[in-house]
Amino acid sequence: KKKKKKKFQIFFFFFFFFFGKNKNTILSISLIVKIYHYNNKIKNNTKEKKNNDDVDEVTSNIDSSQDTTQNDDKPTKFYISDKEHNIEIEVPFEDFPYLIGRSNSISNTQNILNLADYVNQLEIRKVSHSHCRLHYPPDEDILPSTDELDEARTKVSNDPIFHLHCIGRNGMFLNGSIILKGGHGIFTMPSTLKIGPCTLNLSLTPNHS
Repeated sequence: KKKKKKKFQIFFFFFFFFFGKNKNTILSISLIVKIYHYNNKIKNNTKEKKNNDDVDEVTSNIDSSQDTTQNDDKPTKFYISDKEHNIEIEVPFEDFPYLIGRSNSISNTQNILNLADYVNQLEIRKVSHSHCRLHYPPDEDILPSTDELDEARTKVSNDPIFHLHCIGRNGMFLNGSIILKGGHGIFTMPSTLKIGPCTLNLSLTPNHS
């Protein structure tokens, strides 16, 4: 690049030496010099823009890769366990809302946990046929107030937030707090549900107790 510039300078030196006495020639030389510098400026700007575009493309690819990784890390299922009653269930998020209760006429289906399949008849009487329903995401249409949900959203950023609706006559406990029939609870995982004789551990990872 320096050699080209030097040759260009030598060329104009001799050109000006032989033809520089003419005023029109001087103006022509001046115009040529301006055009030369203008073309160089355009080339430099084009090269700089291309470099910036390449950097933006690389950054965009990195961001896209990170987004994909983050999406892959999002949970797609949760686990319910009670070692005392040999309960160990994997529940996909697509099965929400999820019903927990007891009934001799039903068995575990895609979105129902029938505790009668795990607990003897004397103990299971404290559990209603439809005892509670789990929602994800929280069903704001049935919540009497969204204050607890709004508070939970300020405390967690990426963790999924769940909603429990107690419909059993004997109530239940969510993480040690009593929830009576018709009551609601907002929670994240891991959490514990005490329903009749069962202590159900809810977690996003298996074998949590």
